[in-house]
Amino acid sequence: MDKIPICIVGCGGMGRHHLSVLNSLPEFEISALCDVVPEAANRSGDEYNVTARYTDFEQMYDEANLDLATVATQTRGHHAPTVAALQRGISVLCEKPIAIDLVEADEMVEAAEASGAKFAINQQ
Repeated sequence: MDKIPICIVGCGGMGRHHLSVLNSLPEFEISALCDVVPEAANRSGDEYNVTARYTDFEQMYDEANLDLATVATQTRGHHAPTVAALQRGISVLCEKPIAIDLVEADEMVEAAEASGAKFAINQQ
């Protein structure tokens, strides 16, 4: 079975937790990392041997061959990377809470419905 190529958006504490769990699951391949703080992406990339590191999630989505994005940023940063991934047909696992308000949450759900990509909210 081919591994599912995934990325992490947000390499802080919660992102590193996602990395640890996903790295232990044989069906996933961590293909790319993104964080607005390059040092955070570099630290996680070094730890998990991920060479594709970005500070711009849109560039990452356009350049990396991804099936799944895990969005583990702070809540105010969930909307934009989630919608951008879904618009490209990349499924998203997003940390809870879904968004800072109902308007953003509705836009995220609508983007999933329009693209047909899967969208889930999770708490580690």
